[in-house]
Amino acid sequence: MSGLYSSRPSDIEKVFMASGVAVPRELPTQGIAWPDFGSDFALNRFYGRYDHAEGWFGESFLRFDTVAEAKKHTATVREFLTSPEIVFGGNGGGEYFGVRGSQAEEAEFIVIPSVGAEQDIFALGTWDDFLSALMKGKYLP
Repeated sequence: MSGLYSSRPSDIEKVFMASGVAVPRELPTQGIAWPDFGSDFALNRFYGRYDHAEGWFGESFLRFDTVAEAKKHTATVREFLTSPEIVFGGNGGGEYFGVRGSQAEEAEFIVIPSVGAEQDIFALGTWDDFLSALMKGKYLP
């Protein structure tokens, strides 16, 4: 991965700055948030460096929950849906952002409606695809 949408932490900062969002304050979490996905997984890189973030990201509002909030939201959503392995944030308007797949190589970033069923989940693809869709405001069907 290269360019603006790379998952390297320094590029995450560039993405936030390019979109007009303040770079999140550095508040590292303890260890890797989702060990099964490995240390190179985009969310583990983010949460290894920041506690949370929110703000306008291009044409979309983006909130990264804290790890504790993300794990709580994941457990709540998993009571109703089987797909997301991780629910890590949302858009502030009722949609959650998550990941399905059980390891980094098969991770697919998704949009989960607050009301709906498994078939209403919208797949965005890779981390780069997710960021690109949000930047353009084109992350819903």
